[in-house]
Parts: sequence; structure tokens; C-alpha cells
Amino acid sequence: MNLDVFIKQIIEQFDNEDLHLVADSNFKEIAEYSSLVALSIIGVIDEEYNIIVSGDDMRQVSTIGELFELVKSKK
Repeated sequence: MNLDVFIKQIIEQFDNEDLHLVADSNFKEIAEYSSLVALSIIGVIDEEYNIIVSGDDMRQVSTIGELFELVKSKK
């Protein structure tokens, strides 16, 4: 798993081509973040990494880095 690729995949779930995120970015504070985006993120993680992330998991993380580490821990 590569963090830069992971960040790019997360950015693609937002409807904002100019969005710039780093590992410390709190994705929940982005104006476009919604429950639909959260479901999209869960879906891309399942599709790309074959890992199930629950709604509870999403509520427990705030930054891209935390989400990345969560996904790695489930691998």
C-alpha cells in the first residue's frame, strides 16, 4: 500500500478537482464531505484493497493518515 496512491483515491471521491490533501488532512472538515462521500470512500477501499471499513471505523478516524493506518491494520 502506498500513501500517495491512497490519498489520490480519497481525493477522487470528492467533487472538487482542486482539492489538495496530505496525510494530516482532516477529511471530515472538507466542505464537500457528506455521508455519501463516506460511503464512496468505504466503497473504494473495499474495491481497491478488498478490505471492509465500517461506519464505526469511519467515525473513529479523522485524518487521511489515520484512515490509511486503519486500512493497513485490517490487511
